[in-house]
Amino acid sequence: MAGNVISGWWLATTMTSPDTQLPVVPLPHPQVLLPNGRISLLVSRNIGDHLLSLVEESSEPTIIAAVPIVTPPTGASDPVLSDHGVAAKVVRLGRSSNNHDEHAYHLTIAGLARLHLPHSLHLTAAQLNTLTYCPIEYPPSGAKPTRFTLESTKAAAVNLLDKLAKSGPRRDYWSRMMHFVEGIDNSRIVWLADAMASAVEAEFNDKLGGSAPSLLWRN
Repeated sequence: MAGNVISGWWLATTMTSPDTQLPVVPLPHPQVLLPNGRISLLVSRNIGDHLLSLVEESSEPTIIAAVPIVTPPTGASDPVLSDHGVAAKVVRLGRSSNNHDEHAYHLTIAGLARLHLPHSLHLTAAQLNTLTYCPIEYPPSGAKPTRFTLESTKAAAVNLLDKLAKSGPRRDYWSRMMHFVEGIDNSRIVWLADAMASAVEAEFNDKLGGSAPSLLWRN
Protein backbone atom coordinates (compact mmCIF):
# COMPACT_ATOMS: atom_id res chain seq x y z
CA MET A 1 0.00 0.00 0.00
CA ALA A 2 2.80 2.43 0.89
CA GLY A 3 4.41 1.83 -2.51
CA ASN A 4 1.14 2.68 -4.26
CA VAL A 5 0.78 5.90 -2.28
CA ILE A 6 4.36 6.96 -3.01
CA SER A 7 4.13 6.19 -6.73
CA GLY A 8 0.75 7.94 -6.95
CA TRP A 9 2.19 11.05 -5.29
CA TRP A 10 5.27 10.96 -7.53
CA LEU A 11 3.17 10.73 -10.69
CA ALA A 12 0.88 13.52 -9.52
CA THR A 13 3.87 15.83 -9.19
CA THR A 14 5.39 14.95 -12.57
CA MET A 15 2.40 14.55 -14.89
CA THR A 16 1.89 18.27 -15.34
CA SER A 17 4.79 18.89 -17.72
CA PRO A 18 3.76 19.16 -21.40
CA ASP A 19 7.25 17.99 -22.42
CA THR A 20 7.25 14.74 -20.45
CA GLN A 21 9.28 11.94 -22.01
CA LEU A 22 9.48 8.36 -20.84
CA PRO A 23 11.59 5.40 -21.93
CA VAL A 24 9.40 3.07 -23.99
CA VAL A 25 9.37 -0.66 -23.32
CA PRO A 26 7.49 -2.39 -26.17
CA LEU A 27 5.21 -5.17 -24.89
CA PRO A 28 5.50 -8.34 -26.97
CA HIS A 29 2.30 -9.17 -28.85
CA PRO A 30 -0.29 -9.97 -27.48
CA GLN A 31 0.58 -8.61 -24.02
CA VAL A 32 -1.34 -5.55 -22.80
CA LEU A 33 -0.84 -3.84 -19.45
CA LEU A 34 -3.78 -1.99 -17.88
CA PRO A 35 -3.71 0.49 -14.97
CA ASN A 36 -3.55 -1.36 -11.64
CA GLY A 37 -2.42 -4.48 -13.50
CA ARG A 38 0.95 -6.22 -13.35
CA ILE A 39 2.86 -8.26 -15.91
CA SER A 40 6.26 -9.93 -16.19
CA LEU A 41 8.28 -10.19 -19.37
CA LEU A 42 11.77 -10.90 -20.65
CA VAL A 43 13.76 -7.95 -22.00
CA SER A 44 17.04 -7.70 -23.85
CA ARG A 45 20.38 -7.16 -22.17
CA ASN A 46 20.50 -3.65 -23.69
CA ILE A 47 17.11 -2.63 -22.23
CA GLY A 48 17.81 -4.39 -18.93
CA ASP A 49 21.18 -2.69 -18.44
CA HIS A 50 19.64 0.71 -19.19
CA LEU A 51 16.74 0.16 -16.79
CA LEU A 52 19.11 -1.08 -14.11
CA SER A 53 21.12 2.13 -14.36
CA LEU A 54 17.92 4.19 -14.03
CA VAL A 55 16.87 2.21 -10.96
CA GLU A 56 20.28 2.58 -9.32
CA GLU A 57 20.66 6.29 -10.10
CA SER A 58 17.39 7.49 -8.54
CA SER A 59 15.67 7.14 -5.19
CA GLU A 60 12.30 7.69 -6.90
CA PRO A 61 10.32 4.89 -8.61
CA THR A 62 11.51 4.16 -12.14
CA ILE A 63 8.63 4.89 -14.53
CA ILE A 64 8.50 3.61 -18.10
CA ALA A 65 5.93 3.71 -20.90
CA ALA A 66 4.65 0.19 -21.55
CA VAL A 67 3.38 0.25 -25.15
CA PRO A 68 1.86 -2.84 -26.83
CA ILE A 69 3.13 -4.09 -30.17
CA VAL A 70 0.00 -4.23 -32.36
CA THR A 71 1.64 -6.08 -35.25
CA PRO A 72 4.75 -8.17 -34.59
CA PRO A 73 7.73 -7.77 -36.95
CA THR A 74 8.09 -10.13 -39.89
CA GLY A 75 10.91 -10.68 -42.34
CA ALA A 76 9.36 -8.12 -44.68
CA SER A 77 7.97 -5.50 -42.29
CA ASP A 78 8.79 -3.63 -39.11
CA PRO A 79 6.66 -3.88 -35.95
CA VAL A 80 3.69 -1.56 -35.42
CA LEU A 81 3.25 -0.08 -31.95
CA SER A 82 0.04 1.25 -30.47
CA ASP A 83 -0.46 4.99 -29.94
CA HIS A 84 -1.70 4.24 -26.41
CA GLY A 85 0.03 2.63 -23.49
CA VAL A 86 0.40 2.79 -19.73
CA ALA A 87 2.86 4.52 -17.44
CA ALA A 88 4.26 1.70 -15.35
CA LYS A 89 6.51 1.36 -12.32
CA VAL A 90 9.44 -1.05 -12.39
CA VAL A 91 8.64 -3.49 -9.59
CA ARG A 92 11.34 -6.07 -10.14
CA LEU A 93 14.33 -6.37 -12.45
CA GLY A 94 16.61 -9.36 -12.32
CA ARG A 95 19.23 -10.93 -14.53
CA SER A 96 18.42 -14.21 -16.23
CA SER A 97 20.29 -17.29 -15.03
CA ASN A 98 21.37 -17.90 -18.63
CA ASN A 99 24.09 -15.33 -19.33
CA HIS A 100 24.09 -16.21 -23.02
CA ASP A 101 20.35 -15.63 -23.43
CA GLU A 102 19.46 -12.73 -25.74
CA HIS A 103 16.70 -11.81 -23.26
CA ALA A 104 18.97 -11.43 -20.27
CA TYR A 105 16.58 -9.77 -17.79
CA HIS A 106 13.27 -10.62 -16.15
CA LEU A 107 11.19 -7.44 -15.76
CA THR A 108 8.01 -7.02 -13.69
CA ILE A 109 6.04 -3.79 -14.08
CA ALA A 110 2.87 -2.42 -12.47
CA GLY A 111 0.47 -0.19 -14.42
CA LEU A 112 -0.15 3.27 -12.95
CA ALA A 113 -1.90 5.51 -15.51
CA ARG A 114 -2.79 5.37 -19.18
CA LEU A 115 -0.93 7.54 -21.66
CA HIS A 116 -0.95 8.55 -25.31
CA LEU A 117 1.94 8.88 -27.76
CA PRO A 118 1.25 12.12 -29.66
CA HIS A 119 3.75 11.11 -32.34
CA SER A 120 3.61 7.57 -33.68
CA LEU A 121 6.68 5.60 -32.68
CA HIS A 122 8.31 3.78 -35.59
CA LEU A 123 10.87 1.18 -34.58
CA THR A 124 12.71 -1.42 -36.60
CA ALA A 125 12.83 -5.00 -35.33
CA ALA A 126 16.40 -4.37 -34.10
CA GLN A 127 15.30 -1.23 -32.21
CA LEU A 128 12.84 -3.27 -30.14
CA ASN A 129 15.87 -4.32 -28.09
CA THR A 130 16.91 -0.75 -27.25
CA LEU A 131 15.34 1.76 -24.87
CA THR A 132 13.87 4.68 -26.82
CA TYR A 133 12.64 7.88 -25.15
CA CYS A 134 9.40 9.30 -26.50
CA PRO A 135 7.14 12.29 -25.67
CA ILE A 136 3.94 11.17 -23.96
CA GLU A 137 0.63 12.76 -22.97
CA TYR A 138 -1.71 11.92 -20.11
CA PRO A 139 -5.51 12.28 -20.30
CA PRO A 140 -6.57 15.93 -20.04
CA SER A 141 -7.15 17.01 -16.48
CA GLY A 142 -10.83 16.70 -15.62
CA ALA A 143 -11.59 14.65 -18.77
CA LYS A 144 -14.80 12.67 -18.31
CA PRO A 145 -16.81 10.36 -20.54
CA THR A 146 -20.38 11.44 -21.24
CA ARG A 147 -23.15 10.19 -18.96
CA PHE A 148 -24.57 8.15 -21.85
CA THR A 149 -21.19 6.44 -22.40
CA LEU A 150 -20.85 5.66 -18.69
CA GLU A 151 -24.33 4.18 -18.40
CA SER A 152 -23.96 2.21 -21.66
CA THR A 153 -20.64 0.75 -20.47
CA LYS A 154 -22.15 -0.29 -17.15
CA ALA A 155 -25.20 -1.83 -18.84
CA ALA A 156 -22.98 -3.81 -21.24
CA ALA A 157 -20.89 -5.10 -18.32
CA VAL A 158 -23.97 -6.19 -16.39
CA ASN A 159 -25.39 -7.90 -19.48
CA LEU A 160 -22.15 -9.82 -20.12
CA LEU A 161 -21.84 -10.89 -16.48
CA ASP A 162 -25.46 -12.01 -16.42
CA LYS A 163 -24.80 -14.30 -19.41
CA LEU A 164 -21.65 -15.70 -17.81
CA ALA A 165 -23.51 -16.29 -14.54
CA LYS A 166 -26.18 -18.30 -16.38
CA SER A 167 -24.11 -20.39 -18.74
CA GLY A 168 -20.36 -20.29 -18.11
CA PRO A 169 -18.08 -21.89 -15.53
CA ARG A 170 -17.63 -20.15 -12.16
CA ARG A 171 -21.29 -19.08 -12.18
CA ASP A 172 -21.33 -18.03 -8.52
CA TYR A 173 -18.30 -15.80 -9.09
CA TRP A 174 -19.86 -14.07 -12.10
CA SER A 175 -23.16 -13.67 -10.28
CA ARG A 176 -21.48 -11.96 -7.32
CA MET A 177 -19.50 -9.75 -9.67
CA MET A 178 -22.67 -8.77 -11.54
CA HIS A 179 -24.35 -7.62 -8.32
CA PHE A 180 -21.21 -5.70 -7.40
CA VAL A 181 -21.15 -3.93 -10.79
CA GLU A 182 -24.83 -3.04 -10.50
CA GLY A 183 -24.00 -1.04 -7.37
CA ILE A 184 -21.02 0.86 -8.84
CA ASP A 185 -21.51 4.60 -9.29
CA ASN A 186 -20.49 6.40 -12.48
CA SER A 187 -17.26 7.72 -10.98
CA ARG A 188 -15.79 4.18 -11.14
CA ILE A 189 -16.88 3.18 -14.64
CA VAL A 190 -13.47 3.87 -16.20
CA TRP A 191 -11.95 1.53 -13.61
CA LEU A 192 -14.72 -0.97 -14.39
CA ALA A 193 -13.83 -1.04 -18.11
CA ASP A 194 -10.25 -2.07 -17.31
CA ALA A 195 -11.31 -4.53 -14.61
CA MET A 196 -13.77 -6.23 -16.98
CA ALA A 197 -11.15 -6.51 -19.73
CA SER A 198 -8.89 -8.36 -17.30
CA ALA A 199 -11.55 -10.43 -15.50
CA VAL A 200 -13.11 -11.98 -18.60
CA GLU A 201 -9.72 -12.51 -20.32
CA ALA A 202 -10.65 -10.26 -23.23
CA GLU A 203 -9.03 -10.66 -26.62
CA PHE A 204 -6.02 -8.50 -27.49
CA ASN A 205 -7.97 -6.04 -29.68
CA ASP A 206 -10.70 -5.65 -27.06
CA LYS A 207 -8.15 -4.79 -24.36
CA LEU A 208 -6.32 -2.41 -26.68
CA GLY A 209 -9.25 -0.45 -28.03
CA GLY A 210 -12.32 -1.38 -26.06
CA SER A 211 -11.46 -0.49 -22.49
CA ALA A 212 -10.85 2.79 -20.74
CA PRO A 213 -8.63 4.56 -23.33
CA SER A 214 -11.65 4.91 -25.60
CA LEU A 215 -13.68 6.32 -22.70
CA LEU A 216 -11.11 8.99 -21.89
CA TRP A 217 -9.81 10.08 -25.28
CA ARG A 218 -12.64 9.51 -27.74
CA ASN A 219 -15.60 11.28 -26.19
